[in-house]
Amino acid sequence: MSNPDGPARVHKAVMRHSSPEVIQAISEGKDVDALDRQGRTPLFYASKDGETAIVAALIERGANVNVQDKNLETPLHFAAREYRLEVAELLVKGGADVSSQDIHGNTPLWRAVFESRGRGELIKLLLSAGSDKTLKNKLGCSPQDLAKTIGNYDINAFLG
Repeated sequence: MSNPDGPARVHKAVMRHSSPEVIQAISEGKDVDALDRQGRTPLFYASKDGETAIVAALIERGANVNVQDKNLETPLHFAAREYRLEVAELLVKGGADVSSQDIHGNTPLWRAVFESRGRGELIKLLLSAGSDKTLKNKLGCSPQDLAKTIGNYDINAFLG
């Protein structure tokens, strides 16, 4: 449900990093999948900020882990962009689509490779969950291609 007047109560609680306030709002029947102007639910912001307790509470209460915003990004894209491994684990366990593509054709794996800075744990998680390392974005660049371009040995070891 879209909220043209701005962030709903659950959004505001997430942005305040208040797990008890999020749980209280949800308990009162507030919509865990309310959309803001960008088409994002509270799960997007909790994922971006690495709020594992809030992410877990939202998923437990039925938040849609595969909702896409206006850019076709999902909460898993946000977790990958900020390299939030624990959040990504929760999203994957909750059924997140590891092959979802944003408006540029980038998958969460592509984003994880781009943001890896030599870290491979999130890449390993996404690959083990079935993410396709050869799926190309709109510019014809796959996560595997990106890893070769970056030239980081540790990352290439995962995707080589």
